[in-house]
Amino acid sequence: MLATFLFAPLLSPAAIGEDDNKEIGTAINSYYKIQKYSPHSIEVIAIQTSQETTQAIVDIKYRKRLTLQKSADGWFVRTKTKVKRTDLTLMDFQIELLPIDNDKNRFSQQADLTLFLKNTSANTISAWRGMLIANNSFGEALFKTKLTDVATNIEPGETTAITFSFTNNRFINNEPYDYLNSYSKENIRLKLTGLEITTRQLRP
Repeated sequence: MLATFLFAPLLSPAAIGEDDNKEIGTAINSYYKIQKYSPHSIEVIAIQTSQETTQAIVDIKYRKRLTLQKSADGWFVRTKTKVKRTDLTLMDFQIELLPIDNDKNRFSQQADLTLFLKNTSANTISAWRGMLIANNSFGEALFKTKLTDVATNIEPGETTAITFSFTNNRFINNEPYDYLNSYSKENIRLKLTGLEITTRQLRP
C-alpha cells in the first residue's frame, strides 16, 4: 500500500454560501423545535455534492453531529450521531479510481482513498496509526485495514488530507480496492478505531 500526502483543508463555514448556511440553520432549528431543545454553537463542517445528492455535515454543542440532505423542498436532518472526544477526528473522505498507466508506473488499477483528519488536541500531531473500518449503509462490515502515518505535521485545529492507495490484485477477492471500486461514497461508512497518536507540545 502506497501513501501519498495531500495537504488541503475541508470546506470551512466561510467557504459555504450564505443561503446554504441560513437554510441549514433553519432546518436544524426546526428539527430541534420538535424535541423542545435549542441547539447552540452550530458549525457547518462541509457540504458534499455528488451526482445523486447534496448533503451537509454539521457539528453542534455537546459533541453531536448531524448529516443533512438537500431535497427539492430544502434541507432536512437525515441522521444524528454522537461524536466521541478524540485527538484526531475523521471529518470526511473521497474515493478516486485510477486506471492502469504504465507511463506513471501504475501497472494495476488503483483506488485512492483520501481521509480528511482534524487535530482536536492542544498539541501538534507528528504521527498516528489506527484501524480503518468500512461498513455499508446498512452497517454491515466491508473491510478493515491498518493505517499508519509517521511523517505528518497537523497543528491544533487544523484539518489535513492524506491519501492511501489500494491496488487491485486480480487473484485475491474482497480486498479494500474491490469495495472502494464497487460502492459509491454515499454507501460507505468509515471510522477510525484504536488510534495511537504521537504529539509534540507547542513552544510558548
